[in-house]
Amino acid sequence: MSERAGPLAAFAGLVAFGFAGLLLATAFRPGVGLYGLPFTEDGFYALTIARNIAAGRGITIDGEVWTNGFQPLFTFLEAACFLVARGDEAIAGRMIVVLCWFAHVVGALLAGGVALDARPDADGRLVRAFLAVALYLAAAKFFADFYTGLETGLQLVMILALWRAVQRGAIDSVAGCFGLGVLIGLAVVTRIDVGILAAVLAGWALLRGWGEVGLAAVLRPLVMALAASAISSPWWLYNKLVFDNWVPSSGAAQQSWAFDIDRILEGLWALRVVLVPWIFAWDAEALATDLARSAMLALALALFLFMPAGSRRAMATAVAQRTAGFGWALVIAMAALAVFYIGSFFAYWFYFRYFAPLSLLAVVGVAVIAADFATRGALGSLAVAAALVIVAVAGGVMPWRAVQGLLGPSTHYPMVELVERSVPAGEVVAAGQSGTLGFFRSRVVNVDGKVNRDALDYQDRMWVYLEQRNIRWFVDSPWYVERMLGTDPAKHGWSLVAVAGAGDFRLYRKD
Repeated sequence: MSERAGPLAAFAGLVAFGFAGLLLATAFRPGVGLYGLPFTEDGFYALTIARNIAAGRGITIDGEVWTNGFQPLFTFLEAACFLVARGDEAIAGRMIVVLCWFAHVVGALLAGGVALDARPDADGRLVRAFLAVALYLAAAKFFADFYTGLETGLQLVMILALWRAVQRGAIDSVAGCFGLGVLIGLAVVTRIDVGILAAVLAGWALLRGWGEVGLAAVLRPLVMALAASAISSPWWLYNKLVFDNWVPSSGAAQQSWAFDIDRILEGLWALRVVLVPWIFAWDAEALATDLARSAMLALALALFLFMPAGSRRAMATAVAQRTAGFGWALVIAMAALAVFYIGSFFAYWFYFRYFAPLSLLAVVGVAVIAADFATRGALGSLAVAAALVIVAVAGGVMPWRAVQGLLGPSTHYPMVELVERSVPAGEVVAAGQSGTLGFFRSRVVNVDGKVNRDALDYQDRMWVYLEQRNIRWFVDSPWYVERMLGTDPAKHGWSLVAVAGAGDFRLYRKD
């Protein structure tokens, strides 16, 4: 490491350490805001399932209806938090935030490791590593993604662990590919989407040994696939044996194949968001934030094109080639996944979370490029330090507000308040978006099918399902009301009882 770059590495390390402390402090925010943002509607599905598992009520959404509408590994880790808390939901909630924090920090360290060896012959290895750790911890979007109650943070940890293992040469030996297969199996039960990356990695392992003579060329991808299948098989068997379907209901509930320009535009926006994870304004997203992202992407491209020649020569090393090879595998897998989601999933408001693994390319890429330029002179180091300060200030706003308890309740909490003041406690309430409501209230039935597979067959005639279940209350947003009860709910005997806010949520009763 050059003398000029030493202070920058130390500064990035201090930023990373400070952010780790700030993020950990969010676990001890005031109790009134503990289950508020950044916990999300879908996060509460996982939390409710985890709580039921810990209480011995089975893998259920309400203690009765068994479900597969969740990602298993992280949900079971959350169940362990509820189990240790012994019914104290405040302690459980804080433990879950610490769990999210732990995944965040481990991911940052793995990203630092990948950046460290991305250019083994180039100057500034420690600068790259500390920059990657700081950039990972300070990314505003990562705070919004990793602390929702969902698996995104752990998913990125698994992908980074795979990247690090490939970088260290695991893909070049049978034993290493077995280890990769175990990691892939764990990654798949963290989030099923990783299966596409697994297929790309297996194909890459086969191509790398294509010119070899002997069993090892075929054995490496075969061992990888068998190990991954063995580790993930309990989840697949659970889906098939209990629900007679390999696919979790959460995916089937949002599937609708179509060519939709709105999905394409939202998909492109989501791609810009994940490629610049340091700019994320939550509900305040606007044209200005998107233009800032576009400007940063253009700058990153320019810096890459003018990368120092020494850094380009370093790409000829085996470690750098494996690093870049995994990066390209991730690009290919995510491109296929983006096409799949844009073509088949109508819930485009989730794309920015589905595409989150692409942010890893941004973190490692920016760390490598910034370190290359920082080591060229004092001016470059100062510029990178200034940029890191801006990133840290922007990324620290929401965690700091969370520590103070100022982020507010979950976006769907008004639905909870609406039901509390209008529906008798013993009555059953149905909702399409039932995650938040079901966590804070018992006797809630999910009807969009995410965690209740029985409801999937009634999506275009939900009033029939509700009649069969003798459910007399329905609450949701206007879009869901029209989707579930039709454009004229009164036609099927449903009348509007109460409204939350400016009509964000509406409560209906069957006459």
